[in-house]
Amino acid sequence: MKFVPLMAGTFFGLSILGLPLLGQDASAATNAEPTANPAAATAAAIADQQATDEKLKRLTADIENLRAANQAILDKLSGLKDDLQQIRADQARLAASAVAREDLRPLAQRIE
Repeated sequence: MKFVPLMAGTFFGLSILGLPLLGQDASAATNAEPTANPAAATAAAIADQQATDEKLKRLTADIENLRAANQAILDKLSGLKDDLQQIRADQARLAASAVAREDLRPLAQRIE
């Protein structure tokens, strides 16, 4: 079994099971043959690690963008909730101060 070094935030069980990490090809992780040139293997491992780091950076940036968008939506929703409460309060105030038709009949009769 090939030992896979752990990255920050990587589930330890993936390396124990020999499963590929982010950015690794499954066939390369399980069917890797020892290379005659250790320097080439080291360079390939460094390139794989750099590619994985870049993917992690992109994912982190995407998550931060989603968090910011979610916060903007929550702020807008909060503002709409406040607006709705104000509209309901205004409606209740106007309904309480409104005059019913039945209340105007005596006045209409006096005018006629």
